[in-house]
Amino acid sequence: TFDANDLYQGQNFSKVLSSLVALNKVTADIGLGSDSVCARHSSHRIKSFDSLASHSSLTRTSKLLQGQYRSLDMTDNSNHQLVVKARFNFQQTNEDELSFAKGDIIHVTRVEEGGWWEGTLNGKTGWFPSNYVREIKSNGK
Repeated sequence: TFDANDLYQGQNFSKVLSSLVALNKVTADIGLGSDSVCARHSSHRIKSFDSLASHSSLTRTSKLLQGQYRSLDMTDNSNHQLVVKARFNFQQTNEDELSFAKGDIIHVTRVEEGGWWEGTLNGKTGWFPSNYVREIKSNGK
């Protein structure tokens, strides 16, 4: 088990994680029906914890759990190309991310509910935080 202060102080993450995983397993074992909302969410949570535990980078849970978020692929949508302008500088911390400077124009290729979008800038494609950009009209204004 873990102490509640561990959560507030960001300590003993492995204890917190293992306790929550054990709780989810016990909850699943008590026989909640497959049509139960709790059972469905419980199974999602256990996958989430396993994903978090097995990845060294915890900076972007929305990407780690992207199968659980609705996603819109912008490349198949020829009627509307989402174009955004960077409001802030962003420096990538992972190789699949897209660095950009304030004012850069990015063509969005995928929109995710989790807050990370995929886009292209100067021939490079990568993920970036959607709150660092604002939508502009495709003519650049």
